[in-house]
Amino acid sequence: MRIPFWQVEPEWKGETVAILGGGPSLSPGDVNALHGRMRVIAVNNAYWLAPWADILYFSDEAWWCWHHGGTDPKGERHKGDPRYHAFPGRKVALANACTFRREPAVRILQNYEANPGLCEIRDGVYTGRSSGYQAINLAAHLGVARILLLGFDMRPVAGRTHWHMAHKRATTPEDFGNTMLPWFRTLVEPCRARGIEVINCTPGSAIECFPKMTLDEALEIGRS
Repeated sequence: MRIPFWQVEPEWKGETVAILGGGPSLSPGDVNALHGRMRVIAVNNAYWLAPWADILYFSDEAWWCWHHGGTDPKGERHKGDPRYHAFPGRKVALANACTFRREPAVRILQNYEANPGLCEIRDGVYTGRSSGYQAINLAAHLGVARILLLGFDMRPVAGRTHWHMAHKRATTPEDFGNTMLPWFRTLVEPCRARGIEVINCTPGSAIECFPKMTLDEALEIGRS
């Protein structure tokens, strides 16, 4: 069966997008401040805080089973979440056997593996070992000029790894520090070459390779 990969066009050329990660710093107040002001990509459970987001992005087959409903890779059955089915924006996922065969409405991106930087092929992304990294690659395909990162802590905070308590699979400090975090540095030069400004609006983020601002500061620049 041929997978119908999404050929992403630069529909958001020159715009600003906020990408909402899963880190413990993500707050409803910050998310609500974005509503109606810019494009928003909600990664994984962030669609709970931003049901109005333009895109819901995910890459994990088990996560899809938890939210859509169905049998996960361990053989456990899940009822799914009505909020997932009510989400009116685009659903976009990394290619895997679950999503493209069982939910045709999901737009699928090809997995070009964990190569450094931005994938230039418009039907897929480099994985960077995290959905947040992939969402940055997707935003670049969409043609944005500016990316704000929220909930990209990439470290535990007060013993918590996510802003919610619903994640069924533990993320260890080693997962952040050794597996996910190093890949973000590979995005700096490719984003600069494309004229994409990336601003980390995550307080206390372990990602040090992008300029940091508070969300209020970044929004103030957007108004000028």
